[in-house]
Amino acid sequence: MKAFNSFLVMLLATFSIQTFAYDFEVDGIQYTITSLTDLTVQVDGMSDKTVSSVIIPNAVEYKSKSLTVLSIGNNAFNNMQNLEEVIIPNSISSIGSRAFKNATSLKSILLPDNLQTLGSEVFSGCISLQSIVVPDGITAIPKQTFFNCTALEIIVIGKNVKKLYDYCFAGTAIECIDLPHSLTYLGESAFSNSNIESVILPEGIEVVSKYCFANCSKLKKFTGSPTTIDKCAFDNCSSLSEINLTGELETIGDYAFSGCNSLEEFTIPNSVTNIEPNILWECPNLKKLTIGSGLMRLPVYAEHGYNPTSYGYSTLGGYYHYTSQQGIYGPYITDITYLTGLKQVIINDSPEKFSIRGFQVNDNTTTPAFANLDIDYYYVGRPLIDIRSWSSDRGSTGFTVKVNQGYGHISKLEISGECTTVPYFYQKIDTLVLGKKISCLDTYNIYMDNLKEIYCCASTPPSVYGSFPTNICVDATLY
Repeated sequence: MKAFNSFLVMLLATFSIQTFAYDFEVDGIQYTITSLTDLTVQVDGMSDKTVSSVIIPNAVEYKSKSLTVLSIGNNAFNNMQNLEEVIIPNSISSIGSRAFKNATSLKSILLPDNLQTLGSEVFSGCISLQSIVVPDGITAIPKQTFFNCTALEIIVIGKNVKKLYDYCFAGTAIECIDLPHSLTYLGESAFSNSNIESVILPEGIEVVSKYCFANCSKLKKFTGSPTTIDKCAFDNCSSLSEINLTGELETIGDYAFSGCNSLEEFTIPNSVTNIEPNILWECPNLKKLTIGSGLMRLPVYAEHGYNPTSYGYSTLGGYYHYTSQQGIYGPYITDITYLTGLKQVIINDSPEKFSIRGFQVNDNTTTPAFANLDIDYYYVGRPLIDIRSWSSDRGSTGFTVKVNQGYGHISKLEISGECTTVPYFYQKIDTLVLGKKISCLDTYNIYMDNLKEIYCCASTPPSVYGSFPTNICVDATLY
């Protein structure tokens, strides 16, 4: 005990005269004592910042005592751009924040099995790092841990990792990754701008956070069972063509799938009760859209722009921007229809009424979603609220639609499922299918001039209000 007390006195005396950020140096490695009781130290840096190889020992001799090397401190090897190799002993249980940040020549590193804690940005900017294995002792990968590791292609995540925090794999070259079943959280932009090609989410993840896979231009397939897909989660995933939502998805955030221009089919599951208006912004190659029974309406947002006379209106079918004040930005009117390739619209069966509403607005005219498209097949399985008037979800402004019938075109319109009457449509229609439950047809609700075929599936023919044009009585076929 007397000898140990003398050792403590010598160390304290050393602290009183040192001005360095570390306590002592051995073989070029700088150490700080973390516990006098347990005789443990932390690696805090190198005296020579230009070395290419570092071997960290399990223990280091100092003042005739053996001190266990337990951790690597914050910024220990930060910006050591010549560093290519680091051998870390199994005694290390913690690596601090930014410990290897911007070590641009570091190609590989073996993390010890005993490792339990990683700090944020540990390997951020290690642009030569190609592969790494995260040990099972790690339960969380902090924010920006591998941010902008542009050469990182192979990573094995330990089986006990529960959380991947913001930007942890953003900007990496990872093409394939097995996410452990223990995972319950994905942070913002966790895989953004990476080369990932396919994603299978573990069942424990309920939220795909905003920008989580944004700008993953090689991502082709996504499978998962989240309850929420947040804003811009798959923004600009230009190769995404297959989406398998296997669970009870409830919410889809704004621009969630914007810029997914390889997407040809999209289904809003029946479990979804809330979507933002621009979830499919700039998806020009989308051919088939299915709207689940959980939605009550397509959302429409009306918002002021850069001044009180500037407005923007958007919904699932397009966007409109109007400025009435003369100035540097106006006046101008901008109409954007961003589902220009749409050929099939399916509104799933439900007894609940559904509101389609509009997307273009100027002084006197609005246009319902999909009304200006050339659609091959349009199925309506639930009663539609009259789309000749609607209001925004933001603000109380109401709009009256004044578009004339005959605008847009539907090759085959099927009013079926839970529908008992035929709702109002603007488009020209070639073939009209009336489902088994249709009891009423108001001829003013359908643009009749193009009709070539009418299929009546009800055992009792529906009542007809109004009259058919002469050319329909002569030329069209009733089945």
